[in-house]
Amino acid sequence: MKKIGLVVMLLVSSIGFSQNWKSSLEEAKIEAAKENKQILLVFSGSDWCAPCMKLEKNIWKS
Repeated sequence: MKKIGLVVMLLVSSIGFSQNWKSSLEEAKIEAAKENKQILLVFSGSDWCAPCMKLEKNIWKS
């Protein structure tokens, strides 16, 4: 029973991350070139900025 609970928890938590964000520009360039895709650069704001917090919550984590 514990194994089933653990598997369910892992599956649910993995759904929360819909994108695989890169923190290295060079890695992103290589992957984008392979997949013929554009690169979106995000210059994140501070943790006290209301619009930045809204962007983080509503866009980047969705």
